[in-house]
Amino acid sequence: MLEMQETAEKKLSLIALGHIASEKWGAKFMADWLENKFPEIKVNLLKTG
Repeated sequence: MLEMQETAEKKLSLIALGHIASEKWGAKFMADWLENKFPEIKVNLLKTG
């Protein structure tokens, strides 16, 4: 899911990816890649289980 909301001051986006324990390393890779590619964007990896 990708959501974008434009406020008066800045654009806000949310990328929400569902995953289970077997996909943990792929989700971690994606979070690290996003942080490196877009350092100005805050990235959070939410752990499951």
